[in-house]
Amino acid sequence: MAKIQLSELQNGEDVSGVFAVTRFEFRDYQNGRYLRLRLADASGKMNAVMWDGVTGPEKWLKDGVLAHVSGRVGLYRNAPQITVSALREIKSTDDFDVTDFLPVTPYNRTDMAIRLVEIIHSVPDPDYRALMCAFLDDEGLFGAFCSQPAAKRWHHAHVGGLLEHTLSVLELCHRVAPFYREADPSLLLCGALFHDMGKIRELEASYTIDYTDEGRLLGHILLVELIVERLAAAIPSFPQFKLNLVRHLILSHHGEDAHSPCKPQTLEANILHYIENMDAQLNAMTREILQARREGQTWSPYIPLLDRYLYAGGDAKD
Repeated sequence: MAKIQLSELQNGEDVSGVFAVTRFEFRDYQNGRYLRLRLADASGKMNAVMWDGVTGPEKWLKDGVLAHVSGRVGLYRNAPQITVSALREIKSTDDFDVTDFLPVTPYNRTDMAIRLVEIIHSVPDPDYRALMCAFLDDEGLFGAFCSQPAAKRWHHAHVGGLLEHTLSVLELCHRVAPFYREADPSLLLCGALFHDMGKIRELEASYTIDYTDEGRLLGHILLVELIVERLAAAIPSFPQFKLNLVRHLILSHHGEDAHSPCKPQTLEANILHYIENMDAQLNAMTREILQARREGQTWSPYIPLLDRYLYAGGDAKD
């Protein structure tokens, strides 16, 4: 178990602990070769560099492996960085748990799963409800869904993140639907449940979060299409036009993004797009703001994905 938390390390402090390697790169410089690393545990991530004793690529060093790191914390460009004196392979991971190295949703997963089931059973339309219940009845699919992260880095990138994000979207859709009476609430909730479910197969979470080969080749939108097609095929006489409507919500939930297969063309598809994007972005923004506050900063670092800084408060230390 990783007893030293990266988030607790201070400048000048000696380090000796086990961390996950999320990225690494060997580089040449005038005195030889050095190694740049990105280390992670459940508390966060930190850059590291090793100058001495670096001869070449180590066969055991790969993204996602665990390594025992010895060194000292310093500052590089005003950010903490570990200067590594020794790096050792962890050959047996039996004594470690994935939650030592990956953040976990702050909410109780059992409670969230129970609430998810309640919403599904409240869906008025029997066809859409049957499709959603088919997901609940697939124990392997439902079990994976409840522990899966929703992204590699940006939003809900933690164990249970997919359940957390999906439940938030379902709750918001449930509350918003009465304001738009021409929208079908059953269709909206069905699309909300399935919209990101392909991430069960797109991502894998061992000691780091990364894309599967299938995920890189196909992407989560096509993968959830395959899941929904399979579930619907097992329901006798499931209406094809309803299946097409659900598929449209899935295919269009990224809105006008360049990677979106199509734009939202129904009321339900537009509602889902705006709600799921809001939940994803606000989750990530909240994380960046809280991190800045923990570090006593008034502003977050510049965030390239948002093309802006985020204000963390006038008196960040409080």
